[in-house]
Amino acid sequence: MKTFIINIIFLFIMVSLFGCETREYQNGKTINSSGQDLHESTFSSELKFSGANSLFDITDSTVSLAWTDIEGAVEYYIYDSSSGTPVLHSKINAPESSLKISNLDSGRIYSFIVRVKDELKLLDDNTNIVSAATLAIPDAPTFLSRVSPVKENGVDRKPEIVVFGVNAGDTVELFSDACITKVGEQTANSSLVVIESDELAPEVAYNFYARRTNHNNITSTCSTASISYTLRTCPQGYTSVPANPELSIQEFCVMKFEARAWVDLDSDDIVDSTEVHSMGCNESGCTTKNWGAGSYNPGSTYSGPPWRMLDAKTAKAECRSLGEHYDLISNLEWMTIAENLEKQNANWSNGTVADGCLFRGNNGVDDSCGYSPGGIEYGVVRGTKAIMTLSTGEIIVDFSGNVAEWVDWGQEELFTRTPFYCEDEWGEISNEFCNSSFMDTDFLPFNPGGIPASTYLNFYGVGLIEGGPGGYIVRGGAYKYGEASGIYSASLSQSESTAREEIGFRCVYRIPHP
Repeated sequence: MKTFIINIIFLFIMVSLFGCETREYQNGKTINSSGQDLHESTFSSELKFSGANSLFDITDSTVSLAWTDIEGAVEYYIYDSSSGTPVLHSKINAPESSLKISNLDSGRIYSFIVRVKDELKLLDDNTNIVSAATLAIPDAPTFLSRVSPVKENGVDRKPEIVVFGVNAGDTVELFSDACITKVGEQTANSSLVVIESDELAPEVAYNFYARRTNHNNITSTCSTASISYTLRTCPQGYTSVPANPELSIQEFCVMKFEARAWVDLDSDDIVDSTEVHSMGCNESGCTTKNWGAGSYNPGSTYSGPPWRMLDAKTAKAECRSLGEHYDLISNLEWMTIAENLEKQNANWSNGTVADGCLFRGNNGVDDSCGYSPGGIEYGVVRGTKAIMTLSTGEIIVDFSGNVAEWVDWGQEELFTRTPFYCEDEWGEISNEFCNSSFMDTDFLPFNPGGIPASTYLNFYGVGLIEGGPGGYIVRGGAYKYGEASGIYSASLSQSESTAREEIGFRCVYRIPHP
C-alpha cells in the first residue's frame, strides 16, 4: 500500500512538471499542443555530431549538402536557415550523408544546418551553418550526343539529340547552329534530356547546340559543346531515283553498286574499302549458301566483289536489317529504274535513244552493248558499258550484267513471289509472255523511241525473259547470261532455296514521304 501511494505521488509530480502533450516539429521548431517551444528539452541527444560539412555542386537552382554519417544516427534533419531562423526543410534516413536541394532562386545566398536524431528520438543541438550562393546565370549545357541516328551520316530527318548538364525543370532548347535556328525544345526531368529535332533539310551538314532556361526564367549562354550530323537524301553509296507516277512509285534510293559483304568497323556509316570482304563468298569456289548473314551487312561501294550465294529471303532480310525503310528492291522499283535508264541517250551505244542498243555491261559478250572480262568484275576502273546514267545525272553500276539480282515482287515485310507460273524457257520480252498473265508495267520495256512493238526485241539490248515454276525472280542478267542480260532481263525460274555464285542483290531505301 505504501509503494502504491509513493508511485501515485511521483506520477503527479511528473505530470505537473512536463504535462502529457505529444511533441512534434513545425517550421523547424519543436512545439507542444499549446504552441509552446520545446526546443531546449528535445535538442539534447548525446550523440557527438559535427553537423553539416559543405555545400557542393552548386548551380543556378540547386546545391548539394554533405555531412558525415555517425554511429547511432537514425535520421538527419535538414534546416534552411537562410532567413536567420532555422526552418525544417526535410528529413533523411541514416546512413545517407548528402542531399541535393532543388528549386532554389538564382543568385541568392543559402544557409543550412544538419542535426542528427538518435534512437531516443532526440536531436543534437549543433549550430554549424554552411552557406553558399547559387549562380546568377545557369551554366550552359555541357555535352551533346546523338541518340538516333548514332552515326554522323544518316537519312533520319528528325534526329534525336541528348543534352547533358541541365537541371530537372529546365526548358532546354536545341538549335541546328550556334543558338540561332531553333529546331526543338523539351523540359528536363533530370540532369539530361533527349530532344527530337524538327524535320531538317537533306544534304546539309548540321552542328547542334543547346541552351537552357531555369525555373526562375533565366537563360544560359549557348553551349560551347556541339554535335555534328549530316542529313542525306540517300544513304552513303546509294543513288536517288526519281518518282514514277505511272507505276505509283515515289522517289526512292537504290544502291549504286551491287551489295557487298560489309562490316562498319569505324561506325561512320561509310563503306570503306578495308571494311568489305575481299571475295564476297566464304571460299573461292563460292559454294557455302547464305554465308556471312550473321556477321556482315549489305554495303554499297566499288570495292570488293558482290555478295553472292544468298537465297532470296536471306537477301531481303539482310536489306531490312539495315534499319527502317530499307528493303530488297521490288519489281516495280526495278521497272522504275529501267524505264528511266532506257530514256537517257547516254545509255545507248550510239549516244541516242533507240539508236544502237542499251548497254548490257559485263554479260560475257564483246560487242557494242556488252563486254567479257572473264568473270565477275569490280573496282574503280570499270567498263563504260557497266555504268548507266539516270535522268538526274547520277549513276548506277552493273544494273545489267555482272551478277543477276534478286527482286521482290512486292514491297511487303515478307518476300513475295511472282503470282504466275510461266513456260520454262528464255524468250523475247513481249506482252504475250506467260499467256499475257502479267501487266505490261511488270516487265515490258517502255520503248521511248517509239519503235514498233513487234520489232522492239533483244536486238536493242533490252534482255530476255525466262519463265519457270519457281516464282522467285532475278533480274538484269549475269556475266554468264550472254545476250539474255539487259536492264529488263528477268528469270522467274528460281526457287526458295536457290543460291548461286552469279546471283547477288541490291537494297533500296524508301524515303519517308508525307
